[in-house]
Amino acid sequence: MLFRSDVPAGPYLRVEGTGVTLGIGGVVLTGNVAFERSTVDTTPGVAGGEEVSTIVLLSGVSLDLGSGAVRVSDGEGVLVVTPSGVAGRLSVSVTANLGAGVSFGGNVALMINRTGSAVDRSLTVGGSAVEFSLPAGPYLRVAVTPVAGATSAYLDIAGQRFEASSFELEQSTVAGADGALGTPDDGRVLHIAASGVGLSLGGGLVTVSAGELDLEVTDAGLAGSVTATVSIGGAGTVIGTALVLSGTVTVLVNRRPAAATVGGVDLVAGPYLQVEALDVTASVLDGAFALSGDFVFEQTVDGAGRSVVRVGAVDVSATLVAGVLSLDDGEGILVLSSSGVAADLGVTPTFTLPAGVTLAGTFRL
Repeated sequence: MLFRSDVPAGPYLRVEGTGVTLGIGGVVLTGNVAFERSTVDTTPGVAGGEEVSTIVLLSGVSLDLGSGAVRVSDGEGVLVVTPSGVAGRLSVSVTANLGAGVSFGGNVALMINRTGSAVDRSLTVGGSAVEFSLPAGPYLRVAVTPVAGATSAYLDIAGQRFEASSFELEQSTVAGADGALGTPDDGRVLHIAASGVGLSLGGGLVTVSAGELDLEVTDAGLAGSVTATVSIGGAGTVIGTALVLSGTVTVLVNRRPAAATVGGVDLVAGPYLQVEALDVTASVLDGAFALSGDFVFEQTVDGAGRSVVRVGAVDVSATLVAGVLSLDDGEGILVLSSSGVAADLGVTPTFTLPAGVTLAGTFRL
């Protein structure tokens, strides 16, 4: 009888378990696992280039803590350990009900490379291929997405819910002025992005929906954008209609001295901050005071490095005293700088007096 086995050149060792089940005190862990130790020639043709690597592979991993408090499923990953450092990736689907009103649900993926070189591997465990490709480190990426059948990953804490259709945190290394990685002038980039962000606080007192987040932090500073639809108060909340406020808010920020583009958004050279609130509606004391319009606040510097603040508004309407004084067609811009104040403001007020007397006119400053 002829036996044939394709085994890499040694030293080489591989131990693989398929359908492994481990139970400890009601906690059950199942899955496929393999350990592999081999010697790889990282510099072919050059003496002394051999490197010993230890590889841990996982697939079909699930974990049940018995009480149902935490369930982990669809786990897979690979971890490569070499003298240069550690690299690998791991992904799992997690649902957790931890008591005290704390619960979580989402797919969590982790990618890490603590070596100084890019890693590109394809390995097999339990008959399934596990592949991963990572840029040169130090590199870290954490991504959270919804579990199967859900539209958002979520975190609930005592009735306060944070959710997102995707969330990503990535820290990478970029070459410095010399154009080469692994040298003292390397820089680091931290990128934080999220979409479909929602937040509910105080039983709906404050809600955030359709949130988008794209921020980047480098040695030069922070740059990026945040946008969301925000609402406060309203029927059914603890403050009812005593205060009702809503609008879509977008924040642009650039703390770097040069212009930047983050997530497809172009940002002027900093320091720069812009807060834009569109479709704003506000009502106080069941409409005794009401306000609506589009507003923008901007802070930057002029050519001499002096601070400049601009405030703008369009389509502004307000009721200052219900049934007595209203403002319509409000618009204008206000500029504040070390040189002084400049403004261009316009509004149409209407006074309704007793005996059906009405006074109206357009004023401009």
